[in-house]
Amino acid sequence: MARQLVTRAVEHAKALAAEACVLEVRSDNAPAYNLYRSLGFVHYDSITQLKLENLPEVQVLPFEGYRLRWMKIGEWPARYRLALRATPAEVQAFLPVNEVDFRVPPVVRLLDPLVERMQRMKTYRWAVEKDGLLEGYANLDARSAQKVTHHMSLSIAPEAKQALTEPLILLALHLLQAYPRLNLLTSARRDDVLQLELLKRYGFTEIDVNHCLGLKF
Repeated sequence: MARQLVTRAVEHAKALAAEACVLEVRSDNAPAYNLYRSLGFVHYDSITQLKLENLPEVQVLPFEGYRLRWMKIGEWPARYRLALRATPAEVQAFLPVNEVDFRVPPVVRLLDPLVERMQRMKTYRWAVEKDGLLEGYANLDARSAQKVTHHMSLSIAPEAKQALTEPLILLALHLLQAYPRLNLLTSARRDDVLQLELLKRYGFTEIDVNHCLGLKF
């Protein structure tokens, strides 16, 4: 039944002139993973979800040779260009970085402060630049309400990972000292060994791993 359902979905996508189909499957779901592979899907990425339950006391590290600054929500073109550099070619072959996903319409910029207040959340955006070029970006959604979670995401150019990954993680953890002790969620590519090692060093534990598979037409 699963094979018939997936086959029918693929046929429907082809009829609509789609260029590819992509999906995610949990790493512990071997039957589904094997089914997709038998239908021609290619494994192009894996994403690890992590959680930090006990916030450690940390000190920030200097960004030697780089400029750290706040980043406005409307500065999406720079974040888009960084994502193009940070996303591996094999991933973009199936799931290209799309400018539309980064655009921030004027109405969103206008309502953003109101939405944050309503959700009792503060979004921190840090840009790390060198010679005027964005080399690293960190986004932290820090919550003041109980029974919710903080969220952190990083985007770093490949050549700057060694220098920027740990300072950006510590910057976020240090800022959260002023917030309720809630779980902090983040994710990292499975092949980003440096980021995964640093996250685990500061207390993050793996929740699950999702494999990303794609089928080109």
